Amino acid sequence: MHNKTMRLSLIAAGLLCGSAAFASTAIPGQLKVGMEITYPPFESYDADKNVVGSDPELSHALAKHLEAKAQFVDTKFPSLILGLNAGHYDAIISGMYITPSARPRP
Repeated sequence: MHNKTMRLSLIAAGLLCGSAAFASTAIPGQLKVGMEITYPPFESYDADKNVVGSDPELSHALAKHLEAKAQFVDTKFPSLILGLNAGHYDAIISGMYITPSARPRP
């Protein structure tokens, strides 16, 4: 299961980076990323309060490709999509699953 999740994450990262040339952020030069920063090794705070983990590394790589600086917005998981829709950040980079209740309705 872990390998499947890792492969899906890498595919998503490739798609994000592939489309990044056509992307823009709400504030030029700044990529605001929503995530709940409590899930090591994916995202957490180190002893110096820096955001670390695989998701922040992906965020920094994407921001570099966009010629921007990553800024993290620590948000409780149930509020991530609401915050994105409200424009509180440009992207969510965190493990998410599509569930029947989360699927868009026609």
